[in-house]
Amino acid sequence: TLTFTATNVSTSKVKTLNIKTTDLIGNLSVAVTGTNAAMFTTSVTSVTKETTNTMTGANITVTYQPTTIGQHT
Repeated sequence: TLTFTATNVSTSKVKTLNIKTTDLIGNLSVAVTGTNAAMFTTSVTSVTKETTNTMTGANITVTYQPTTIGQHT
């Protein structure tokens, strides 16, 4: 779960996730789902097993840009 602080409508906040694994045998798909998924975007739609199996892993940014007031999931 990512938690974003209060954000004004039409402004954005960004969080970075680092995905680091060992022995992953396939690529990972990246998607945002839920009632308000359209208010969230990701920097990539997939990460390769080669990238995630490294010491540094793969960074994925998630951007939250609300279009209405309230809590969004």
